[in-house]
Amino acid sequence: WTSAAIMIKGNGWDIVLAAPLIVLATGRVRLFGNYRFWLAAGIIGVLCAPYTLFTMRIVSQGWDTTAVPGFAYLWASLGIHAGFATAVIGIPLTACALIGVAGKAVVPTWRQRSQADPYWLAMTVYGLTIIVFHVAVPTSIEARKIYQLTPVLCLFAVAGIETIARAI
Repeated sequence: WTSAAIMIKGNGWDIVLAAPLIVLATGRVRLFGNYRFWLAAGIIGVLCAPYTLFTMRIVSQGWDTTAVPGFAYLWASLGIHAGFATAVIGIPLTACALIGVAGKAVVPTWRQRSQADPYWLAMTVYGLTIIVFHVAVPTSIEARKIYQLTPVLCLFAVAGIETIARAI
């Protein structure tokens, strides 16, 4: 499925970035020894790396720059993408989503990693990789590129409302 996502839209590569980070965040490093993990990585590499390199000339025509972006660009891109992410569900639900991240992933991990639900850790890492990917890759900065984050924000908004309700 990751190969299909990458071939449809290049930001599917952020799944490849997220996978090993999720394994590390959840403390399930034994998965790095599983042949299926590497088989999946190999399939993605064999199918998608040549495809991405072949189509890069076409895709990069719409980019802001083809050079490695500097700190000023990255900082500006982070601010703009954070604004896009907030606009997707609005300020109140974004605040709820941040509370959800704290309640489901940050606080339980801070207390003890074994208390954190791997699902919420994975969603946190995935959401962060979406933002990092779009900030770091110098494609044109447009709101539509961050819509991939919407399901994650909605899940955390509900989790934040639940966290608030439990606290009350």
